[in-house]
Amino acid sequence: MTTDKLNWLVCGEIWRNSNIPTSYSTATGLSFSFTPFMYGALRLGLQVQTDEYTKGADDYGYEYLYDAPTLRGLSSGGGQKLDFAGRVVEFGYAYRNKRRLSADNLFTVQFGF
Repeated sequence: MTTDKLNWLVCGEIWRNSNIPTSYSTATGLSFSFTPFMYGALRLGLQVQTDEYTKGADDYGYEYLYDAPTLRGLSSGGGQKLDFAGRVVEFGYAYRNKRRLSADNLFTVQFGF
């Protein structure tokens, strides 16, 4: 969906490699133009990957068979873009949960000349 001030994007991915089981991902993003000089965005994603070994039952007692889906967790982020007389400054933040590998918090600052 796209209007003059709002843009919404939804996407999905099925990844099937020849040597690992199938992975599924979905994401959505929303960007908004507050003024002609200020933009903002929010993003959200989710990944299910079946290539990790999982134990026979989880902590709640639910049993899995063989390649049980492993929820890699939620990813989210947002940012803001400011335009000052042809100079652009962007601020961004993203969070990504990688389950066994903990989580990432990513911060970015970009300057355009």
